Amino acid sequence: ALLQRKGSWGGADVQLFTSLCHQEHSLEGTVAQAKAAYGAASEALEGAHGELLRAIRERYSAETLWSDKIRRASTWWTAGLMALHLVSFLSVYLVMEPIKAQRLRNHVEEVLRDELVGVRQTVASLQSTLESHVASDGAAATAAQAAAAVMTAAAAA
Repeated sequence: ALLQRKGSWGGADVQLFTSLCHQEHSLEGTVAQAKAAYGAASEALEGAHGELLRAIRERYSAETLWSDKIRRASTWWTAGLMALHLVSFLSVYLVMEPIKAQRLRNHVEEVLRDELVGVRQTVASLQSTLESHVASDGAAATAAQAAAAVMTAAAAA
């Protein structure tokens, strides 16, 4: 509206036009500064984003390397533990079991010897009792001697 009546301007209108031109000029400078600040901020954002992506890639690479190292070490530890288990298993069955079997065999033989001595003593006692009874009875002497021979043969076996 001010420009449409340019021919009838007064002092206040000229001053208003001048202040509006000055305000427009200062606003254009402010807009240019804001655009420059926006451009700088946008570039800084892109740079920071690129730096973030680079840091993420580095961290991922480092974690992947550590993961591979841990996995490799875990594989070796597992293989070592399996070998240790195999050695202990074999030592038990190749060393300890034969020793244990020998001890058991010796114990069983000792028990059987003791029992055999007891059986022989019992047979000898029975044989002497039988002979004493046979001596008193002459007719059954032959049958008793045959029975004694059978018992002696059984005890010897």
